[in-house]
Amino acid sequence: MSTNPAVNPNTVNVVNAVVADGRAWGEIAYQRAERASNRGGNGYNSNLYQIVAGVDAYSNAELGLKLGGGMALSNTTVSANGGNSTIQQGSLFVYGKMSVLQDYVLDGMASVGMSSTNLSRNDPTGYTGGFSSKAVLGRDALLSVGLSRAFEYNDVRVTPYARLTYQYVGQNSYDEGSGLAALNIASFSGSAVRGVIGVAAGSLNKDPLKDDYTYRANVAVGADTSGLLNPTLNTTLGGYSSNVTTASAGAAFVQVGLYGTVKIADNAYAYAGVSGEARSGQTLYGGSIGLRLAF
Repeated sequence: MSTNPAVNPNTVNVVNAVVADGRAWGEIAYQRAERASNRGGNGYNSNLYQIVAGVDAYSNAELGLKLGGGMALSNTTVSANGGNSTIQQGSLFVYGKMSVLQDYVLDGMASVGMSSTNLSRNDPTGYTGGFSSKAVLGRDALLSVGLSRAFEYNDVRVTPYARLTYQYVGQNSYDEGSGLAALNIASFSGSAVRGVIGVAAGSLNKDPLKDDYTYRANVAVGADTSGLLNPTLNTTLGGYSSNVTTASAGAAFVQVGLYGTVKIADNAYAYAGVSGEARSGQTLYGGSIGLRLAF
């Protein structure tokens, strides 16, 4: 399950991807997470590979309105001491933005998804070759709303912004059987809220279909509630009930990112971005590349 609250792996890059105009678009993204071991539990690392595709279904330049939707597919591998898992996820999402109060932009996104997780771990007693469970089903949902306001200074556009995101994650129970070393984990259901404030700075060029290139960099700070950041699972091992927790990570974080576009035809442009996030006990970093076509 996700240990990064309010960031659905299937839509982790969609908010950034829908900022610029273009009717049909596709994106390939990669993200790596590393969490250090501490008294809360063993650390882990994960690698997310993602394909996202969407279309801007409706736009109105006079109102500054744009609506669209799409689908995301991802595969995540998680490695920890004594075990590992592979998570396949798929989700559908809708997004939109519009001008409000003349100079402000309100944007939002909502998604729902399903997941299937294959888990395996070593047998600490050494009596068996280990345990595994396939197709542990899960579901997730996300709702995100942001507000921004652009200012122009000489050759730079500066845009302060704020964003609030809610995420829900659920996962079915995990049963290794009735052996003495078999672990049974109860179903999980949790939610979290993320708040972010930041500022982006970029080129005055803002239309990738008219300008040869555009660029944007951003830095932000934020905080997550603990529901998905440091979850606790109810377990049974050898007939004894207990709890399993993740290695703890701090709620506050810092984000940085760099994003750019290059025009490749009158109706198409390519884009790429890199991003990172750091908090006490955990780091995230990754990148994405994509293509947008206008018709």
